[in-house]
Amino acid sequence: MTRVVSLDDESEILARIGVVLEVAGYKHLWTTDSKEALSILRNEQIDLFTQDVKRPDMDGWELYQLMKADDNLHSIPVLFISAFVWYTPHLERLAECGDEYVSKPFLPETLLPAVTAMIKRHHKQVPTETDRLTAYERLRRESNWSEKGLDDFYQRISNIFSEMEA
Repeated sequence: MTRVVSLDDESEILARIGVVLEVAGYKHLWTTDSKEALSILRNEQIDLFTQDVKRPDMDGWELYQLMKADDNLHSIPVLFISAFVWYTPHLERLAECGDEYVSKPFLPETLLPAVTAMIKRHHKQVPTETDRLTAYERLRRESNWSEKGLDDFYQRISNIFSEMEA
């Protein structure tokens, strides 16, 4: 299963990212702590890392530089999810690093194509329809979502994948 780690100082943002990725069939790990994120990245097989730029414990650019200087982490693609990316110096930094960003607030229709494209570009396997159905069934058993709410959200995610494949 494709594994994505997310780092943000806002738990609500992490929860939103998690819902989108898990319904889409990705395995989502998350943390609000930069040192814990580094530990996960070093000790787990990770396919993509998403992070905010501005955090109280360590700036996203600093963590990005640490990753790119580390022989074991430099090949993990990084997706920045931040409200600050529109600011010109941040855009210039992103252009230099070659990774991508999604602006906050984000919609599943923005986040999911960016995640999937980055994973495909790095020759990783993206979730299949079977993976999505398995995740959906697990969420139906384990979550407190209403059946209709989860059905509607799953359909929305399925439509995003259909549009990406077209």
